[in-house]
Amino acid sequence: MHDANTLIRRMPKAFKPEAAGSMSLRIVYAIDAPMTVIVEHGVCQVMDGAIESPDVVLRIRDKHLIKLMTGRMMGLTAFATGKLKVDGDYTLAAKIQHIFDREKLTD
Repeated sequence: MHDANTLIRRMPKAFKPEAAGSMSLRIVYAIDAPMTVIVEHGVCQVMDGAIESPDVVLRIRDKHLIKLMTGRMMGLTAFATGKLKVDGDYTLAAKIQHIFDREKLTD
């Protein structure tokens, strides 16, 4: 079983630059140990901690993020049931799942 931070650290490996295109996105995962994911110029970077002025903040418990990232929970379901709270650009938040290959997060 993976922890939430380990899964986030694997996001560059799962990143699909062709799906992201010219997208610029700064995501803060507000979890027990917050992390930031930055997508710019076809590159994905991950850093510990939260940056100021992100495009999207995802507020979610670690256990729910693990389910979301491993496909045991859908993003819309997590949002609709209050397990995921989104601050910032909802349009960009909706694109997150499309620019990462979930299978590569867990192998």
